[in-house]
Amino acid sequence: FVFDNTHYIHAGAPVLMPVNTDQNKTFDYTIKQWVDQRTLDEVKAQQWELIKQSRIAAEYAGFTWDGSKFDSDQLSQQRITGAVSLAMMSPTFSIGWTLFDNSVRVLSATDMMQVGSALGTHVATQFAKGVALREQINAATTTAEIESVVW
Repeated sequence: FVFDNTHYIHAGAPVLMPVNTDQNKTFDYTIKQWVDQRTLDEVKAQQWELIKQSRIAAEYAGFTWDGSKFDSDQLSQQRITGAVSLAMMSPTFSIGWTLFDNSVRVLSATDMMQVGSALGTHVATQFAKGVALREQINAATTTAEIESVVW
């Protein structure tokens, strides 16, 4: 019998439940413990979602090229790609690029192509890390092993 959300009744008296530190656990009144009812596949799927969120955050957190930090959110990636295309068409290309800290740096065609390359490397690095972590999640055989795989 449940007394409230912090106690249960045992032998006619309220008993304080142990503290639940994991939202994925439910209280098992038979054994008087919090138990994770998820299957390993569910734990793996949930952990992979956390990794993907971290991967996106890392991808969009910016990258550094030649001592300058550039934005790398989705719109910034599109702008860099467009500027690289323009730079490839015109060797006299030059642009004042607003950096992550809102300062401006003038970039030549060569610079812009190198920034594009640095962006590509940055994004690829985040995805490679995600792939490696996904492999660790898939190879894990216990909830503890799965949950130990973090960004």
